[in-house]
Amino acid sequence: MPRMPVWTDQAPGGISAKQPEPKGTLKERLLASVSVAPPETVQQFNFVNPNTGKETWGDVMRGEDRIDPPDDRAQVFINDKAYEAAGAGPNYREKAILGESLHNLKHIDPERYDRMEKAALADPTYRRWAEESMIHEGVHQDDFAEWHRRSRFDQVIGGWLQAGDPDIPSMAGWSRTALPFGKPLTAELEKLAKDLDMQ
Repeated sequence: MPRMPVWTDQAPGGISAKQPEPKGTLKERLLASVSVAPPETVQQFNFVNPNTGKETWGDVMRGEDRIDPPDDRAQVFINDKAYEAAGAGPNYREKAILGESLHNLKHIDPERYDRMEKAALADPTYRRWAEESMIHEGVHQDDFAEWHRRSRFDQVIGGWLQAGDPDIPSMAGWSRTALPFGKPLTAELEKLAKDLDMQ
């Protein structure tokens, strides 16, 4: 008699595919979708970007990349030492956590995320800017779509939302008006900022 397959709710890496649906405002749902690594766990984390060799301000880990995770959620790591050394404001931590949680926007509100990404990539000036960033980061050109969705677009969304925020030194180089976001994406970002109470 042939063996029957065993069906589970486990996704690859042992993470439960059946996550409880977050409730509340978009901001509340984003924040609920991550766990914040405590100081003793952060000490084990390497805040160096393997592509650039530069120290990072924070990161989000999923699956087997997490360190002693308390649950199935993505795990946020905040480089407090870097923020404090750069003279971060009193509210930097909560803002940095929200910024890192934006990596889950594609899962929390996929329709909005897809609409925003299509608006961005349809603008030739934005597309050129993204491609230049990819080359600067040393990413192979064939990997553009995957890289843009996994890494760059989340950074662009957070960069626009938190541009120039004096509490967050990592946002000093971002400007809502000086960078080529394009009108369609800017309109979407304005709606997102309103929904996140970040005008």
